[in-house]
Formats: sequence, C-alpha cells, structure tokens
Amino acid sequence: LITVSIYNFIGIWNEYLFALILIRDQSLRTLSLGVYSMQNSLQYMGDWTTLFAGSIIATVPVLVIYLFMSERIMQGLTAGALKG
Repeated sequence: LITVSIYNFIGIWNEYLFALILIRDQSLRTLSLGVYSMQNSLQYMGDWTTLFAGSIIATVPVLVIYLFMSERIMQGLTAGALKG
C-alpha cells in the first residue's frame, strides 16, 4: 500500500494536462502549471536562474519523499517477486 501511495503521489504531483484543461483560475494553478507559465513569460528574457529555481522547487518534494521511502518502495516492488 505504501508503494502504491508513493507512486500515486508522484503521478498526481506531476499532473499537467488534467490541471491545464480544468483549472482556469490563476490562484488555483498547480506547481507544474506555474513553472510552465513562468517559462513562457521568461522565454525571451534569458532569466535562467528564476526558471531553474522554479524547477528545483517542483522537484525537491518528490525527491525527498523518494529518499525517505526508497526502502519501502523496493520492498513493495520485490514482495511479489519472491518465491516462497
């Protein structure tokens, strides 16, 4: 169950298309939509530090959760693969 919940969290965290289609209010945008709109607004300005900061902010929570739960993920993936 923990492995499935971690994979669901990663999938929901990285959800882009569903949020792009359904969310119209600027204040309700998800983090991935915010990074994309920031990329579009900074496209010709060359402000790479802001874009990389937004990318780091979007990546760090998933990476931290994976690092803390990596042992549980491996246990969940190999639990059905062992012969008894």
